[in-house]
Amino acid sequence: MTAIDSQLIQEIQHLPLIYKKHLLEYIHLLYKNNLLLTKEVGQSKNKEREIGFFPKGTFILSNDFDAPLGDFTEYM
Repeated sequence: MTAIDSQLIQEIQHLPLIYKKHLLEYIHLLYKNNLLLTKEVGQSKNKEREIGFFPKGTFILSNDFDAPLGDFTEYM
């Protein structure tokens, strides 16, 4: 397990169970198909974290889990 994997697990633990289950399945599918290349972007005042590059764009996962549908945003 890489440092990024452990960080993702820590962040996912804060999600409600139903969202956690679906997000973990999705991330596992991406890893399995070699579609997810993880990279951490750390900024002390920025709440967003870049978790990967996908063939169609870059996805941002914020640390604010109060709005689960708004946390995963695709930038084309």
